[in-house]
Amino acid sequence: MKIPFWKDPNDSVEVLEATKEAADKYGHMFGSDLIRLEPDHVEALQAGKMLAWHDSEYSTFVMLAVPQPGECETVKTEPQQS
Repeated sequence: MKIPFWKDPNDSVEVLEATKEAADKYGHMFGSDLIRLEPDHVEALQAGKMLAWHDSEYSTFVMLAVPQPGECETVKTEPQQS
């Protein structure tokens, strides 16, 4: 997957303890969200599916790093025209 132009290619996803203290120590930047995955979400990811949601302003897409046949190689980062 190509990363968005503003993302440092050396950045990584951090694994933290599932506590408020760990989230606060990591930092919230300009804002933050907590996303809880249910077992069926994890199963869908393992089956090669992609999770998606939006907050009425931004869309978020999540997929496993393991390449799947025909998977999305890039995610459009420009806003869609209405």
